[in-house]
Amino acid sequence: MKILRKRLQLYLYKLQLVQKLQPNDPSKRLAFFEYLLRRMDFFLSGKVNRHNTRIWGSQNPHALIEMERDSPKVNVFCAISRRRVFGPFFFSEDSVTGKVYLDMLEN
Repeated sequence: MKILRKRLQLYLYKLQLVQKLQPNDPSKRLAFFEYLLRRMDFFLSGKVNRHNTRIWGSQNPHALIEMERDSPKVNVFCAISRRRVFGPFFFSEDSVTGKVYLDMLEN
């Protein structure tokens, strides 16, 4: 590994697999999104998950986002198949354990 990086200046890249889009896919996606919006009537706080947020740039902007600690949260499960949307199911528990998840699936 060190020889590849140091001497040959080669870097390890992860493949990203994406689905090939067909010509009529954009209209289908828009119709499905509008359907989801009608089915799910809830609002988000606008806060971002810092583990999934990236900022691309030529320099580090040193961006700061002030967040309220221990703000109220809700756990929601929703599944999407080609035939229907399952949920949303709201959990009243603070965290979703395997037992809580199994109870939701069985009920």
